[in-house]
Amino acid sequence: MFILFVTALYTLQLGVTSVDLQCFQDNNALDWFFVYKLPAGKSSHYLKPNDADWTVAADIDAQQQPIHSTMEKYFGSGTKQNTNIIAYSNYPPHFKFELPMSPGKGVIMAEDNNKGFWLIHTAKYFPNMAGTTATLFSNDKTTKEAAAFLCMSYSDVNLKAIAKIIDYEQPIVYFTQRSAAAAAQPFYDSNEIQKLVNGLQKYQPIAATSGDGVRTLTQPGTVKIFASAPVAYSSGVLN
Repeated sequence: MFILFVTALYTLQLGVTSVDLQCFQDNNALDWFFVYKLPAGKSSHYLKPNDADWTVAADIDAQQQPIHSTMEKYFGSGTKQNTNIIAYSNYPPHFKFELPMSPGKGVIMAEDNNKGFWLIHTAKYFPNMAGTTATLFSNDKTTKEAAAFLCMSYSDVNLKAIAKIIDYEQPIVYFTQRSAAAAAQPFYDSNEIQKLVNGLQKYQPIAATSGDGVRTLTQPGTVKIFASAPVAYSSGVLN
């Protein structure tokens, strides 16, 4: 996952696109941001498009900071049920021990307009979808260790491509939600999302890699994202 952070951070040259559910810093809609939380507490630094240097921030969960601003769009909404969500982690909320499987951690959120964000991170117990924005960093194990967070805003087409990339890592999906905004949900019901949510991909007993390309909302060009799996990927569905 660290390779993914570095690749995306130094390749994307992005601007701002206005959309309801995407990466935010305060009231500023962003195509991406990168946050580094220091160990032993909540102190953090962040980068966003056009920044020449890191911003030394207050606590990572302070109101105007990127993580709070982005996650509050969901937790502070009066229509949370209208959000498509896939959250995955090998150290999910409420688990006592790390699961000995894929180390990937992240969350995809998309509104019923099928635009949203992909937030990749290294934090334990994050995010607890049953909590609130205020409780995202309330667990001592979440704040004890350093953590990195990369948020990227995407259209539905690219979020589906990302679902395939995530599935390649054989993630542990611990929370899903299908939007209740309409009976038809082309994004959540797509093959890519359903294979990720339901674990329908076939795998072969050899190591393999994937290098699919995706575009953020403001498109400077296709970005290649590297993902690796302990066993090989196949597009077939399990019988």
